[in-house]
Order: sequence, then C-alpha cells, then structure tokens
Amino acid sequence: MSAQQVTRLKDPADFRIATRNGVRIRRSTMVVYVLPVEGGTRVGFVVSKAVGNAVVRNRVKRRLREAIRTRVIVPDAATPSLIVVRALPAAARSTFDELAKDLQAGVTGCAMRIRRTSGKMTAKGTL
Repeated sequence: MSAQQVTRLKDPADFRIATRNGVRIRRSTMVVYVLPVEGGTRVGFVVSKAVGNAVVRNRVKRRLREAIRTRVIVPDAATPSLIVVRALPAAARSTFDELAKDLQAGVTGCAMRIRRTSGKMTAKGTL
C-alpha cells in the first residue's frame, strides 16, 4: 500500500458495513473483507480473545499493521476501500512472514472477486 495513503478504520459502523457488504476471503490465519468506497482506503483489525491473551492479541495486531504498512500491495490501488482483517486463533502461532503472505493473498483474492463483479459493490450495496 505504499502508493496509497492508508488510515485506520475506527468507526464501528464502518466495520459493520465492510463485514456485511464486503467481499470475504478466508485464509488459514485470518478472514479479509474488502469493500470499495469513496474517499481514502481505511484498514481495521479485529483480534478477539479467542486468539489469545492481551499480549498475544497485541502482537498479532502489531504484525498485521506492519504487514499492511510494508508488505501488502493492494491491486487496483486507485480504488479506495474499507479493509477489515479478522484474525483467527491460528494467527497467534504464525510468523510475521506467514501473516503477511496470508494478508496479501486475502487482499488480492478480494480484489479479483470485486473485479469479476464489475466493481458494482459499494458501501451502500450494489449500484
């Protein structure tokens, strides 16, 4: 995402919109939701207590944030999106490289699926 400004997704309503209306790809360590929207790209992370204690959850969040910042390239970078990453319990046992690989595969898979639907998805549903 180096070519695109990325900000944090904080509003619970945005999380809800992305998870209910976005394209979903499940990987071994996470579920990635992507929803094209107007405005800038925003990324949010959901790491529940099922992943581990507070230390483990924070480590997973730090690794995911760093992966987004340094490794993940979003196809169609010109299309701003809401991206929600929900970590699964397997994320606690994964290395940074495994998380980055799953995250890249999830974002790429969502982008390909969105492209197949001709980009008709928006935050308000289909056009």
